[in-house]
Parts: sequence; C-alpha cells; structure tokens
Amino acid sequence: MLMNLATPIIIVHPKEDFRSLLRDMLIKHGFFHLIEASSSEELHALLKQNVNERFFLVQSHLMDEIAMEAIIKNENFIVFAQPDDNRAIFLSTRLGVKRIISFPFSSQYLVEKIKEVSQ
Repeated sequence: MLMNLATPIIIVHPKEDFRSLLRDMLIKHGFFHLIEASSSEELHALLKQNVNERFFLVQSHLMDEIAMEAIIKNENFIVFAQPDDNRAIFLSTRLGVKRIISFPFSSQYLVEKIKEVSQ
C-alpha cells in the first residue's frame, strides 16, 4: 500500500497523553485521518471493521497474538516498545515483526518510518 494522507492511521496506546502526542506529531505532518484505541479490546473492535487500507501504530504491551496476526496480514504497522521489552522482542520474533520503534523518537523519524513501511 502506498501511504497517502487519507489512509486511516490507528493509534493504539493506553495513555491519552501519548496518543495526543502522536496525534499532534502526525497532524503536524499532514496526517488527519486518525483513529485511537486505548485497549486491546478496542483494537479488536477496530480489526473487525471492513477497512482495507489502514496503518497501525501499536504499543507493544497491548499486542496479543490474535491482534498481531491480523495486523501483520495488513502489513502496515509499527510497534512501539521499550528497548528492554523482552515480551515485545519475543512476540515480534515469533510473528516476524520487523518494525519496532523505541523511545524516544522525533516526529520526523516517525513519519520517515511510516513512509518506509508503506512503500
């Protein structure tokens, strides 16, 4: 999928302030179609929607195998994780996840990674 500004980006993170930070970063770079989820339950509800093209930004500790398999099939995602998050590393390795961003990162870096993934 070639990413365009109309492609929905789904931000999945439990903390409102982090979702707000990501939202501000993305809006600053022209991405306005943003959807948020604060839990794995909300993520599962979003996965049931029939949206063909979407991009996921997922906090590692909200990943579970079912959700990640569905997201990986979509192939347009980035996982946020702490550098020492062994669970995220294990699940990522097991499921073939190659797109993990560690904290801290800049808005420019995030946008570059989104564009890399979506090419």
